[in-house]
Amino acid sequence: MPKTTPLVKARGFSIVELLVAMTIGLFLVGGAIQILTQGKHAYNLISETLNIQESARFASRRIGNLLRMAGHRGGVLMTQVDHNFSSLTGDGVCESKWLVDNFADEPVRAYENGTGIVDTGQCATQGITDVNHVDNTDVLVVRHSEAKHESNPGNTDNQNRIFVYTIVSLGAKIGLGSDIATDWSTFSGQPEKVYGRFVYPYYTDVYFVRPWTRNASETPAIPALVRQRMDGSSVETEVMVSGIELLKVELGVDSNDDSQVDKYLAPSAVTSSEWSDVMLARVAIVARSMSRDQIEDTNTYILLPGENEYSYTPSTSVTHFSRMLFEVSINLRNTVPIRTAG
Repeated sequence: MPKTTPLVKARGFSIVELLVAMTIGLFLVGGAIQILTQGKHAYNLISETLNIQESARFASRRIGNLLRMAGHRGGVLMTQVDHNFSSLTGDGVCESKWLVDNFADEPVRAYENGTGIVDTGQCATQGITDVNHVDNTDVLVVRHSEAKHESNPGNTDNQNRIFVYTIVSLGAKIGLGSDIATDWSTFSGQPEKVYGRFVYPYYTDVYFVRPWTRNASETPAIPALVRQRMDGSSVETEVMVSGIELLKVELGVDSNDDSQVDKYLAPSAVTSSEWSDVMLARVAIVARSMSRDQIEDTNTYILLPGENEYSYTPSTSVTHFSRMLFEVSINLRNTVPIRTAG
């Protein structure tokens, strides 16, 4: 007779065991979710930090390159530039003649907190108004010609644009394309085809910080570094980079004509006669993230530390954005006079 195996009574998990297992499972799932959340937050924070760094570097690079071009006039001394001509009118700020006034000896000017340029004359018409300018940020104006010369300044499209007409080492004039085409066939007694004759497009670039990037009603409002380029016939407004919250400028002045900076001044402290002696510009930029962050930024940032330092603490309405401070010092190489021995 076959041997039979006795039945064993089946036994499952008790309620207590199930509750313990579920509790442990919930702890594990919760921990995994927390790790994923922290990882995502860390990724977003690193991404925002990289974006802030890139924005600040780009803004610093653009302004730095611009300042290096300040006063470029095609191989002549500043004192050899004739910028007194009657084809442009209006001496007010941002008007057509203002674009070239003092070009020979004032390639750079800064307006502390925008005073003297915001809501002034044609600047307001062209959009540099109090509404479109962030309070306590400076406005930087740079006059310069392009590095690439223009082969046909007298054509129809260039009639009302401004150009620098240069004969290297002899001198230069500034005028409209129509002037170059009709009146400048000779210059300084030299024939038209003389070697070293160049014509460069000339611009006045105005940099300022606007409280918004796309439009005034955007939410959240993202401030931006804006450039207005004026060339005599038109004004082009272009957002250089978003996320720039503050722009401050300090000027290094050579007060004794030894080609060395003797003092550093805030824009409002530079006298009218000292602008031609500016040899260096220090620019400070505060860049911020594009989106709100969980971390509250209550730091105080010291811009341009020293006699002209500026202290900036974000207002409570914008504390939930990350920020970085960048500073750059640029020598104005085209403003240094050429000195001869003896």
